[in-house]
Amino acid sequence: GLTALVLLVAALSLHSLGVANDRMADYLDGVDARAIKVGMLRKAVDERAIAARNLVLVKEAAALEQEHRAVLKAHDEVQCHFKELQALVAQAHDMPAQAKALVAEMGAIEAKYSPVALAIVEMARQGQHEAAIAKMNAEGRPLLAQMIQVSNEYASLTAVRAHEIGLEAEAQMQAKQRLLGGIALLALLLAAGTGWHVSRKVTGSLQQAVSVAEAVASGNLTVAIDASGRDEVGALMRALTVMTRQLESLIGQVRHSSE
Repeated sequence: GLTALVLLVAALSLHSLGVANDRMADYLDGVDARAIKVGMLRKAVDERAIAARNLVLVKEAAALEQEHRAVLKAHDEVQCHFKELQALVAQAHDMPAQAKALVAEMGAIEAKYSPVALAIVEMARQGQHEAAIAKMNAEGRPLLAQMIQVSNEYASLTAVRAHEIGLEAEAQMQAKQRLLGGIALLALLLAAGTGWHVSRKVTGSLQQAVSVAEAVASGNLTVAIDASGRDEVGALMRALTVMTRQLESLIGQVRHSSE
């Protein structure tokens, strides 16, 4: 029984570690991975907006070319990050509907914002700075503000979900700890009970053996001996039985010879 309890504690401990590891892997591959990707998407969107603004403001050819490359690079990163985010959402099995809706809303905003940003870039490259500024203020800034708001809402939702996952993991861990503590206490009580029982049995048997030896030493060869045990004490009692019988036989022979 004690061995079974020890094995049970070990099995539950390994299971708990496995569950915790799976939960952490799910979090890192799911909630955390999507949050990181949204953050990278937001960063690329900001870099594209800044480069587009700079492109409208600068006049020198070298600066124009530099900002143009920056805009195109940031735009490509926006598209790449959003595709990867969509792939993460598609394979998610525990993503709330609200989070999916926010990602879809970011996609809808980007579908409107992307051509506006590229149009502003083209106007700036052609020297139409006033038209580019007007389009930026009328269309670009509102769409950028929407993207910032939605991405912030997603970040807040992710933070809440991460906190919930942490609380769930803590509750499960505490439940497992209580279960393991109860089993360990039961194993301790069982070990103490088994030790007390064995000690009592051995002590009683040894006291009986001492009593038999003292009786034999005082000349009482008719003392009752319980030699039914199958342990070492039982073997000792059987040896005392044999010794007593042999002494009784020897005394009988001596008495017969004396008579």
